[in-house]
Amino acid sequence: MPVGGGKSVYQLAAALQYVDTPGYNAILFRKTFADLMLPGALIPMSQEWLAPFLKSGEVVWKDKDKRYIFKESGATLSFGYLDTANDYFRYQGAEFSYIGFDEVTHIAPESFEYLFSRLRKPKKVKVPLRVRATANPGGVYGDYYYQRYFVDNLDENGNPKRIFLPAGLNDNPYLDSEEYKQALENLPPILREQLLNGNWEVRESGDIFNKAW
Repeated sequence: MPVGGGKSVYQLAAALQYVDTPGYNAILFRKTFADLMLPGALIPMSQEWLAPFLKSGEVVWKDKDKRYIFKESGATLSFGYLDTANDYFRYQGAEFSYIGFDEVTHIAPESFEYLFSRLRKPKKVKVPLRVRATANPGGVYGDYYYQRYFVDNLDENGNPKRIFLPAGLNDNPYLDSEEYKQALENLPPILREQLLNGNWEVRESGDIFNKAW
């Protein structure tokens, strides 16, 4: 579960990794469709990355379905949203080899958990089954994901059940970090620490900021 700079880049690159494999299907989620369309978000980024292949006809974009089809392999990359309590029912019967959640702390836990049931493929499709989630600390459901990846994340032998990969500002070499730091100076201390350093341990505690964080 990476955090920090370049989250959307990570998700899109991972989703596209096996598009040359017949039978491969990937989907990327944000909370709302509007989130997918923001400048620098997943759909505009994908349009930029795939522009040469769209122009050549090697890749087809189905706007109504919000789906790319890679013509040589038949693989697909779709985009979805999980805004309301029942949105995950839209994906009943679907199967995906890759499921990605961008800014997962804004997606309800029941939606997140249900989508694991859509992680499946025919035996003949030789790709790994993967779920990846990216997020900044905090968010509406931040406590649930903190519990999942930090607190309740060891099996009976003391080994991690889930992999967490931290990332911070310095992990995104394409960002103007100095100007971004200046912009973050306008935020409350806890929110600034969460976004600047990807700090999941810093928590709200009245109006007090604990320097130990």
